[in-house]
Amino acid sequence: MASRRALDLACGEGRNAVWLATQGWDATGVDFSQVGLDKAARLAASNHVTVEWVRADVTQWKSDEPFDLVVVFYLQVPEAERRTAFVWQHERSPPRNAAHRGHDSPT
Repeated sequence: MASRRALDLACGEGRNAVWLATQGWDATGVDFSQVGLDKAARLAASNHVTVEWVRADVTQWKSDEPFDLVVVFYLQVPEAERRTAFVWQHERSPPRNAAHRGHDSPT
């Protein structure tokens, strides 16, 4: 089977990216928090999987390669910034392969 690439935007402590890696995906997790990414790396190591961790602003970061799956859970930024991240996400991955879960709140 061909390799499947998954992107977890605003990955936090990496639980979703690690789970995807345990399911055979080549996972990448992007978050602005180095503390969260350090915890994510420890979680990946304890699950014996490799995940590419990227410290970046998810509303600005772009990959040169497309992903087969993009997930965004709880990206808590103002609506305009969230929309920017989602527009890029849909340009890089067909909409049927994107999942978003979050809560709108006034900022």
